[in-house]
Amino acid sequence: MARIGPDTLVKRNSKFESFLKRRLDLDKFDRIRAYDSCIIVSEKADKEFKFVAISDEVIYLTENPPKTISEEVHFKDVTDVTLVNTFPDFLGGEDRKNAQHIAVSYLTNIPLKNKKKWKDNSPREQKLPIGTSASYHEISRNTLEVPAVKRTLSDTAARRDTRKSGQLVLSSPRNKSDSALVQHFSSSLDDSELRSLTDLDLSDNEAEPRLSKSLSAVQLKRLGLSSQESVDFKDQLRSHKKSQKEAANTSPFRSLPVPPKREISKSDQNLSVIPLNGSRGRIIPDPKLNASNGSVASEGIHREGSRTSSNSSDSGVEKPRRSWSLWPGSRKNSSDTESEQRSSIPSLDLSDLPDEAFDETNSDDQRVAVLNIYILTLSSPILGIISSAWHNYLIRATLLLDEEFAQQTTPSPRKTNLDTEKLGALFNQLKREILSSANTMEVTFQLVNEMKTAAEKNSMLKKMFWKSADLFSFIVDQLQRYLPKSPNQMDADQARAQRADEFELAILLVETLGLMFRETEIFPSRIRCLKAGKGKTALDLVIVLTCFPEVPQKYVPPTSKAAALLQSTQSDQWKCLADAEISKLVTEFSIVATSVLFELIIIAHQSNWGESDGSFFNIGWLVKVLEELRTTEKFVEGATGRALRLISRSKRLELSPQEAIQAFQHFYILKTVITYSPPIAAFIKNNYTEEFKYFVQAPVIAEKLPERYPITTWTVKLIEDVTSHVLEKKTQLRLK
Repeated sequence: MARIGPDTLVKRNSKFESFLKRRLDLDKFDRIRAYDSCIIVSEKADKEFKFVAISDEVIYLTENPPKTISEEVHFKDVTDVTLVNTFPDFLGGEDRKNAQHIAVSYLTNIPLKNKKKWKDNSPREQKLPIGTSASYHEISRNTLEVPAVKRTLSDTAARRDTRKSGQLVLSSPRNKSDSALVQHFSSSLDDSELRSLTDLDLSDNEAEPRLSKSLSAVQLKRLGLSSQESVDFKDQLRSHKKSQKEAANTSPFRSLPVPPKREISKSDQNLSVIPLNGSRGRIIPDPKLNASNGSVASEGIHREGSRTSSNSSDSGVEKPRRSWSLWPGSRKNSSDTESEQRSSIPSLDLSDLPDEAFDETNSDDQRVAVLNIYILTLSSPILGIISSAWHNYLIRATLLLDEEFAQQTTPSPRKTNLDTEKLGALFNQLKREILSSANTMEVTFQLVNEMKTAAEKNSMLKKMFWKSADLFSFIVDQLQRYLPKSPNQMDADQARAQRADEFELAILLVETLGLMFRETEIFPSRIRCLKAGKGKTALDLVIVLTCFPEVPQKYVPPTSKAAALLQSTQSDQWKCLADAEISKLVTEFSIVATSVLFELIIIAHQSNWGESDGSFFNIGWLVKVLEELRTTEKFVEGATGRALRLISRSKRLELSPQEAIQAFQHFYILKTVITYSPPIAAFIKNNYTEEFKYFVQAPVIAEKLPERYPITTWTVKLIEDVTSHVLEKKTQLRLK
């Protein structure tokens, strides 16, 4: 496994790694970040012992021992990763005390399994006859709601006989309501009783017209399915259907009760019903209706995608259509004619609707599901790795929307042709060339740029970079050489051009460090390099990142027109151009320095992962260093100004992916110093209240940060938190 080795945060399991290598593609296998044994509780698994494997995009689950592997959750669907501060009830002893309960919330389109609608909480015993399906029992209990029929002694005797034949049995009732229920369900549903159901008057029990006197439209649709469970029930209903067909006089329409009469207004004359989402309807004007006579011109209800009458006539067979009442109300006498019913009630063609349209669940609606992961050791870093992998995915997915960035980070086709040993040999050779003391500034720039470009294509070079602190110390030393002051004299005529070259090298060095920090949290050697020499190198890096670089004195052209004409020579024009270039480079350096400080804050949060010593280089140590630096206030001023400019109104309505990440990083730094440093928090609140009051506007932010950027939700949350602190009131941005 490319990312799992002796120098990683997790313990190795050679058998499990061999299984992953057999089941996953090489590219997916190389992107595995960590794995561990755990107990899973989810909608698919209930307290099952499994392996969880974390890649940079997916959470995998396998059995323990592994047999199959599945992509359980993709980080694009994750909404939250939290540590639940509870002890699992199903564990005991030391496992219960040492368990980490990680809850991963994510969005899914998979509907929940249908649960039983009817639940009997009474202690009465219920028995089903042998061979009777649960669906038949459920339908008979839920849908055949008829008034209680008075039983005679002969009926009671018949019920005793049915018990011997293995049919439905209910124990004695405890009250009158239970007595009526027992009377209704105690005997089996034979043909004679089903016929008697048609003679019952159900007008008092039902508020709305229905397709059947015993079953709803949804259940009638389900009965149309050729499921094995409903075969016996269909046989029992056969005689009941036959009697209804005879009463219909070969009409393709079902017999329906007539809704109550009411006057039809002019607005209702031009209305018809079309279905929405398969099973619901909305009223819209129908141009095919005849408004002059006030009657419905067509008895069919048109909807998009349904069969027309012409198609039916071409086939020579007129298919029956189910009808749906438009005006719910009480029923009329069943002796009304069928023609009067069809003229009063528009019909709805449901013959070609999919079966899913009659299901209660909507697979298109997203819902939140939770994957509960129980790690049985307190020293496991899986929680931090999952959270970091999710955040890294949001950043990377946003940056990949930029075509230039996506092209730069596309892996090289020759990557698979280089094994680890050959790649390591080439990197060591490049490392020796970079560390050579005889290099000039131009040679150093070329070699470091070569290493940075190679690391963008192959992440294995990041691991090799952190094997020792040599390159890290060299880069920090080079930054200290040129920042904040230049080693050259600023009074010389060529000082501006020389300073511009120094800024370009400093920007490249800082960008290289940011690249090596990004997504390398699983390597413990990285934190060891930062802690080397009691953190002196890391401290020097923080000082360089927060400094304000020295620039040459700005060249001011002569104010008088005559002097300007005299000084407007070719030898003097480069001074203005150099000043503009240096100003642009200083701004670029400030942005990349803020990005690297963001990475240092992330590393400080991750310093206590696993069994590592978190007493040094944690977030408290880093914030304390920032408080003691004299340049921190100026750095915070620049970061706050850049953050507000990014989200304020401007000519461009939308930020680029790179700018969206910059806004996220700036507000993340502000949120961190506000949370952990009261002096810096007071400084921001006292100096930027008006700016946050007028520049932070929800409509503008909605335009600047489009929803298609994965980082948008997280960034908006950071803006709300920072603004709430500065304005001292709860701020909630409603972007929709």
